[in-house]
Amino acid sequence: MCIIEGTAFTVMLSAEPGRAAWQVYHVVKHVLAEDAVELYNVLDLSSQDMQRKKKILAGQYGCPVLRDKEAGREPAGDMCRGCACLQKCHVLLSDMIIEYTKYLKAVIRHDHHNPRHIHYASEQTTDNLGFLSDTGVFVITKNIQGKPRHRLLLKTGYRPAPPPAQKTMAAGLMKKFSDRYYFTRGRDVIWGRIRRGTYSSTALIDEKNW
Repeated sequence: MCIIEGTAFTVMLSAEPGRAAWQVYHVVKHVLAEDAVELYNVLDLSSQDMQRKKKILAGQYGCPVLRDKEAGREPAGDMCRGCACLQKCHVLLSDMIIEYTKYLKAVIRHDHHNPRHIHYASEQTTDNLGFLSDTGVFVITKNIQGKPRHRLLLKTGYRPAPPPAQKTMAAGLMKKFSDRYYFTRGRDVIWGRIRRGTYSSTALIDEKNW
């Protein structure tokens, strides 16, 4: 349960049978494949364990999500559905799935202390509600209004990557970006999408908090 603008919401995940596929897909894509943004540190996960599991997914399971990300392609959102390795991946990544989901829910639950969320529509969906954490993680939900209660469907959570030039410079200097950097980066990415019209029908809550 969380309170958003004075209204109580229940945060929910995708219903079965698609829940496991959703969990595996987003953890592989945003925690393992995008390890350069160090979301695993935010989740207090071991980098060694993460690399071990990444090696198993790539070598033993032939993970198509990892393969597409490493090739610079955007993996299809339904890629894990029907995959023969789904259940094995779900077991292997169970601890990561728990921490990832717990963190995204916590961002939403604590937002009322320092509101920093945005109502928006995109080309694909309407009634989106996004939250930006202090560590620069952007959590996206779908606002489902109805009786007996309002609900937020958890869609994803990720850290926007640094621009290529900054990433290359940091790699050369062996520099790691701070949580504050990722917060600023996340804010700038969101505002950029608003200016370009990628996000429409927007309502930015408590702009001073951004």
